[in-house]
Amino acid sequence: MKKIFLLAVLPLALSACAISFSSRTATTQAGDGGVFISPDTGTTWAQKVFVRQEAKGPVTISGSNIGFFAFHPSTSDTFYVSTQQQGLWKTEDAGETWSPLGLTTGYVQGFTQDVANPALMFAGFQNTIQKSTDGGTTWTVVYTNQPGNAVTQVQLNPHNAQEVFATTNGGVLLKSDDEGVTWRILKIFQNRVPKKLILLKNDPRIMFVVMADGIFRSNDAGGQWNELMTEALRKADALPVNDFTFTDHTPSVMYVASTSGIVRSLDGGASWQVVPTVIPPKTVPVNALAINPVDENELVFTAASTFYRSSDFGKTWQTFKNVGSARVYAVLAAHPRRPGMLLLGTVLPAKK
Repeated sequence: MKKIFLLAVLPLALSACAISFSSRTATTQAGDGGVFISPDTGTTWAQKVFVRQEAKGPVTISGSNIGFFAFHPSTSDTFYVSTQQQGLWKTEDAGETWSPLGLTTGYVQGFTQDVANPALMFAGFQNTIQKSTDGGTTWTVVYTNQPGNAVTQVQLNPHNAQEVFATTNGGVLLKSDDEGVTWRILKIFQNRVPKKLILLKNDPRIMFVVMADGIFRSNDAGGQWNELMTEALRKADALPVNDFTFTDHTPSVMYVASTSGIVRSLDGGASWQVVPTVIPPKTVPVNALAINPVDENELVFTAASTFYRSSDFGKTWQTFKNVGSARVYAVLAAHPRRPGMLLLGTVLPAKK
């Protein structure tokens, strides 16, 4: 297997090697972590971690540290969760039961699924990009990075599945124009680790690469990049970036969660204003935030082990301690087609 270093386009010799994985990665030990789901925008929560029943007890993902959530493009009951130790999982019944999705060890940091053909998936797993054409049952290595250099994000062009983008923790942005057969380097973000890679759904020429110390934007499908959003966030004292989100309906209204609190932009990131919350600035980091996709006045965020909700565009906030977990509430997602459904993922606090 050859490796890509600088501006090379190489066929990948491992592209014909299909891989399947063992499914016995969950645990019978009870835990207060994993996935929690609310059907009513956070008023009530239930832990949703069941995998299967065995003689010695239920097998669950309750001890898992959660990395991210992803949603099937057309089937509302189907969504996915990445765990930091036990790979990628899938539910087909809105979280009542979970099953492993092929990659069942370690941390799958990136995942993307074709809108037109949901059986086509790509995942960032350790220092490889993996491709599945059967809905995640088997996976094929289509790119191998340098040892120790993890793939952090993978995204498909929502209008052209031939175009695949990926980032690495070495700051490299990769692109394939042939569904993963060959790859080339679009950009190297020196001394930076990309946390999120986002393509605007309605205009995928507009792309964002999110790092802790800022956000890069491209308006030409990754050809040129600017740091105007980073400069504006620095002026607003909103770094480092913990989370970044907007809705497909109104992408010009953006939010950033940071150690300082929450800031909002009404002009596509050109300027940012502080959104006052019940948390004094710079006291407790805001970990994650989400917007109700059908009512953008409804905002939610997490800080430490507490959940907060606003129904009036951030003017007033309610505080909830009803999730039932003492872990850190690290990941938050609003279901794109089920108004009011929220998914929350926990992680164990870092040891001091």
